[in-house]
Amino acid sequence: MSRPPVRLSLRTPAPLVRLLLALSATTGMVDAAGILGMERVFAANMAGNLVFAALAVAGSPGFALAPCLAALAAFMAGAMAAGRIGRAGPVRPGHWLVRAAVIESTLLILAGLLALWLEREGALPGHAILAVIAVTAGAAGFRSAVVRQLGVPDLSAGVLSGRGGALMFLAGAAAGAVLVLRAGLGAALLATGMIVLAATLVFVRHPQMSEIERP
Repeated sequence: MSRPPVRLSLRTPAPLVRLLLALSATTGMVDAAGILGMERVFAANMAGNLVFAALAVAGSPGFALAPCLAALAAFMAGAMAAGRIGRAGPVRPGHWLVRAAVIESTLLILAGLLALWLEREGALPGHAILAVIAVTAGAAGFRSAVVRQLGVPDLSAGVLSGRGGALMFLAGAAAGAVLVLRAGLGAALLATGMIVLAATLVFVRHPQMSEIERP
């Protein structure tokens, strides 16, 4: 039997809210990195990629179809992988969040290291960026599925609810843009991966973690 998704109690633990806000910021960082450093593609906001793909098909200058398709396919693959791992067996919510954060941050750090190598070899921009797009979008898809399993609003797919989430997304996008413009795409992705892991580790240590309950 598949494991039912974790559901929040009526009193959502404050540390979980803070974690989701932090993840909203990293989503902004990822999308800013995608627009500025990955051939104008959204690495986390798949609705945006559908628009960009349509513009590319229509022949609009500055838009390419391959990056959008790579992001869409990788995002779906990441989401499917998270679903399969989440159904593998009963896992405490805190342990599942840590495991998911380790996987997501590893993918983001891998994408950052790949981008750094490509930048050093002078291979950016070019077709090699598709690999960076795929790994980054796969990480975003993985997180999206994890958040859905927790039964909370999906902040990782660009659907932000509330002023706090929107402000954090905006702040993250600004930070990601500054990192890409001043330090490069690789540095921005590395920083994002480390923030994801650090924020999750801080959250799961909080005593209010026990307020997350199954139905």
